[in-house]
Amino acid sequence: FFFFQAEDGIRDSVASRGLGDVYKRQVHGIQIMEGTGKYVCVFLLLIPIVLFVSLSYFQRPLRGHRVLNTIRGEATIKYEEKHGMPYITGTTREAVAFALGFAHAADRLWDMNVKRAVAAGRAAEIFGEEAIGLDKYMRSLQLEKATEKSEAVLTPESKAWIEAYAEGINTYLDEMVMLPIEFQILRKGFAHWQVQDSLLVLKFMSFTIACNWQLVTLRTGIAEKYGKELAERLVPYEESNSFVEQLSIVKDEDLEAMGLESDELQTLKQSQKAREQEEKQSDQDKAAQKLAEQLEQERAAKEQEMKKKVEEEQFRLAKEELERKKADEREKEEELKAQQDKKKKEEQAKLRKEQEERFEAERKKKENEEKIKLEEALKAEAERLKKEKEEKLRIEEQQRAEEERKKIEERVRILEIEKIESEKKKKADEEKLKVEEQKRTEAEKARLRMEEQLRIEAENKQKRAEEEREELRRIEEARLKKEIIEKQKAEIKQREDQLAREAEEKLKKEKEAKLAKEIEESIQASKKNKEDLRQKEQDTKGKLNERAQKRQEVRESTQELLNKLENRAKEEAGKQRRTVSEDQLAREAEEKLKKEKEAKLAKEIEESIQASKKNKEDLRQKEQDTKGKLNERAQKRQEVRESTQELLNKLENRAKEEAGKQRRTVSEDQLARE
Repeated sequence: FFFFQAEDGIRDSVASRGLGDVYKRQVHGIQIMEGTGKYVCVFLLLIPIVLFVSLSYFQRPLRGHRVLNTIRGEATIKYEEKHGMPYITGTTREAVAFALGFAHAADRLWDMNVKRAVAAGRAAEIFGEEAIGLDKYMRSLQLEKATEKSEAVLTPESKAWIEAYAEGINTYLDEMVMLPIEFQILRKGFAHWQVQDSLLVLKFMSFTIACNWQLVTLRTGIAEKYGKELAERLVPYEESNSFVEQLSIVKDEDLEAMGLESDELQTLKQSQKAREQEEKQSDQDKAAQKLAEQLEQERAAKEQEMKKKVEEEQFRLAKEELERKKADEREKEEELKAQQDKKKKEEQAKLRKEQEERFEAERKKKENEEKIKLEEALKAEAERLKKEKEEKLRIEEQQRAEEERKKIEERVRILEIEKIESEKKKKADEEKLKVEEQKRTEAEKARLRMEEQLRIEAENKQKRAEEEREELRRIEEARLKKEIIEKQKAEIKQREDQLAREAEEKLKKEKEAKLAKEIEESIQASKKNKEDLRQKEQDTKGKLNERAQKRQEVRESTQELLNKLENRAKEEAGKQRRTVSEDQLAREAEEKLKKEKEAKLAKEIEESIQASKKNKEDLRQKEQDTKGKLNERAQKRQEVRESTQELLNKLENRAKEEAGKQRRTVSEDQLARE
């Protein structure tokens, strides 16, 4: 499916590389395989494997040593053997930038394309309508206008460096045999890289790294509307939150040693030092003002505290007198409430008893009514099932009689048709032999092609197996280290679990001993009931098997009669071939015999049908009796289950009560120890 979907794109890309003959052979192979039905499925399964291998071959990561000779200078790229990490050296800065662009295009071409599209607000061109919201948001930021402004301000050195970087990307694109598999799946291309693209991606990356842009906008908005003082209180500015000193991973000392320090960096440092001195002076002035304000506030606070203490003492004395009076009144009110509560409780207890008696009487009435309704519904369903079964049996008997009549007529037709078919088969066999010879020749050609493909795949599998063995060896070493650590942890956990289990097992053994006694009694009672039910079920099964045997005997007898009639018809047909006179006499005799046999068969069939009806009626009655018995047994089983469930609930409640008592004793012992 992938092969035919990507057919147009692969045709153009392969033809440009001088591999058009390979593509034509693949298509010609498909046309040849259309005639063979056995190998088409195998060939279609091999198509995606071959494509994946070819794409991985053309897009495998770079290894070894690469030298790039350009107008700007010479640069070398050395790739690490294990991870493919590139190390770049060059004669000039522009040559190094050229090599860096070449390496980025080799390893991260799809990532670069996606970042460029997202930053420009064109992600929907790649991912469809789902990315329109992202494009609207990114275009509102106007990063492209910002790149135009920064491009105008660039120094010639930095501009040359960025241009060399873009040239490196574009040279790799020109040397590429095929774009990566992501582009092939989505059927997208890659436009040549420009200076504006690199600046646009840098703006996008700085936007994603700037984590405090929301706080900055909030601070400026508050300062514009309500002033700087309120903005400093709500959103204080701290030097630890600023990213000015954390912009570069490389230190200033290293830049100076490398000779990469520019005039702009020096001006920034000087301006930063001037700001720091101004901030120090302003901080000292603010500190002196704060000390004077604090002294005045402390003096006013002491005077207020003296006044509050005098007022609090007067208020406390008045409060104590009121509390004494309220306490006397509360004691009298509590005595009256206690007497009233006793009377209310007695009246409520009487009402509860009366209500419980009423509820029980109503519940019993409802249960009796529900039982009566269920019995009536079961009876109605039983009668309805009887009627349905009788109608089905009547229809089946009619259908059987018609089927038997049709079978006799069809057998006569079959004898005539067999002669015609025998002649047709001879002609078909001759045609098949011709077709098989053609298929064999085509199959041998396809087999030779498949053997070549399998040989290539076997060589690739051996290489992959060697790589997988090395990976398994590394995984086993890591797994052994983990197992040793896990064993040590497990031993520590086992010691702790043993101490906890010993304490729990003591409590469980006491509870289980009590539960086992009560459960054994209930199990013995349920076993007796189950044995009785099993014996009754076995009796009913035996009766049903006897009835099935009788039905089978009736069917066999009818089949024997039909076989005899067929044999007689064949013998009579052989006699008809002798002479014309004998044929006429034989026909008359056959007609008489057929009429007599059909009359006999009709009588025997009617008798067998009547006997089967009687047997079916007897079976229905017995099935109804067995169903009634089974329903009674099911009710008994339900009662036994409910009784056992009640016993288990009681045992659980007792166990919980005992556990609560034990916890209380433990808590009392702890209190006594303390």
